[in-house]
Amino acid sequence: MGTYDTLEEAERQRASLKEIREPVDLTYYLPKFWDRLNIAIGKRGLSITDICKQARINRSSLDHYKNGQVPSVKTLISLALVLNVSTDWLLGITEKTLDKEIT
Repeated sequence: MGTYDTLEEAERQRASLKEIREPVDLTYYLPKFWDRLNIAIGKRGLSITDICKQARINRSSLDHYKNGQVPSVKTLISLALVLNVSTDWLLGITEKTLDKEIT
């Protein structure tokens, strides 16, 4: 009987992992993105020009992000690699914030 309960629980967990979640609205994270981008730039010790060259973005793109524009996935990854941080960190995403956003 105990084994059956364990298998049943495993099946429930497996089924819950297959649930399709609604896309997360990134506008919730954008203020955190700009703040965290500035923190990462400051800690990296490179000039804005150097960071833009290494990430292969225009300096004007940074102004767009400051004004709330969403970076492309490619740009987000480039910035994260150059700044040596995760994309989730740049966006301010944690399991706790995702749970709050989804529910």
